[in-house]
Amino acid sequence: GRLDVGDGKVVLTEVGPEERRHAVATLVLPESHATPLSFEELLQRARDERSGLTIRSIRPAGEHGFFYVDGQDDHILVRDRANKLYLDQVSGSVIYDQSASDLSLYWRWVDTADQLHFGNFGGIWTKLIWFVFGIGLSGLSLTGAWLHVKRLERNKRGRIHRNSVIGAASVTHLILGASVWSGIAEIRSYGPIIDGAQEWPSEPVGVWLFISVWIVLTIAILASFSVMLCRTALKRQNPKSVTGTSKNTAFTSQ
Repeated sequence: GRLDVGDGKVVLTEVGPEERRHAVATLVLPESHATPLSFEELLQRARDERSGLTIRSIRPAGEHGFFYVDGQDDHILVRDRANKLYLDQVSGSVIYDQSASDLSLYWRWVDTADQLHFGNFGGIWTKLIWFVFGIGLSGLSLTGAWLHVKRLERNKRGRIHRNSVIGAASVTHLILGASVWSGIAEIRSYGPIIDGAQEWPSEPVGVWLFISVWIVLTIAILASFSVMLCRTALKRQNPKSVTGTSKNTAFTSQ
């Protein structure tokens, strides 16, 4: 909400030209034309400055001139970016040092939400638990729709809504079809940029196989359900059932 309709400030600090627009504070690097320190020297400076920090990722000094590291420092339920260091690549001095323990309640929650959302705070076991519950919740949408179709089959009056049922299914498929392009773009965005062109990510065959099987299985489930839903909505009423219902109604009235 803050990103889309608020002030757009969703990070405390950032140095990239695109991400800088969303940062509360912008880091400014001192101008210097001296030879930068080596990667090993800068990494050692970062370790000396935050000896308790388990470094998880490193962004070598590039066009922005900062040497960046982040990781974990014995704080509960925070992503790696909650603890980070920006170093001057020339002098090795600390430009910015952020610790999760110094964050306000608001920014602490910002760095905690991801951990709770993805379930990656306890290693592979919490990831598996989150995966199982995610599959279960996704399955509830299918079982709920299945029960709705069965209720339509039993309820003759429900079939008068067949146009709205088919219309809703059609709109849903149009939305899913339109989202395919954004999904492809998202996957491709993880690949390297070579000669100014975005390339596909280089992943093992097993990864691509898993993604492909998952997509095919999802499409098969949705297609089967759509056929079942539309077939039920279009099914004609049984004349005997209608006649029997009319006789019972007349008898009751008498």
